[in-house]
Amino acid sequence: FYRSLCNHVRRVCANPNSVLGRAHSCPTGGQGNIISPNAVIQDGLLRFVATEHSDEAEYSCKASNGAGHNIATTVLYVQPVGNLPRVQVSPQRIEVPEGDTVRLYCRAGGHPTPTVTWKKWGGELPPQ
Repeated sequence: FYRSLCNHVRRVCANPNSVLGRAHSCPTGGQGNIISPNAVIQDGLLRFVATEHSDEAEYSCKASNGAGHNIATTVLYVQPVGNLPRVQVSPQRIEVPEGDTVRLYCRAGGHPTPTVTWKKWGGELPPQ
């Protein structure tokens, strides 16, 4: 369900008597200036089935009747999915005699799954 929108991405609100508010001919906002295909407008309700970053915008609802019209706006902020990676190394500190084999473990978790890389301060490591 695509509709071009205007200026600060004027859209709809939850008033059952509202109609889709449109500015004259200056579509902007959203990905390609189009409401997401995951958006549904029904009975004055604008519903996003699955929000995307491109849905982040200012939305306006225009209600009209024989006495005139009025507009109300809201701003939708879409937070990215995920969290900062958690990382743990073991051992945290180790002393070994020269010539010994050492294993240093790095465990990381998070969403999305993080990549792990090693660095040596003041030196170089073999390619990873």
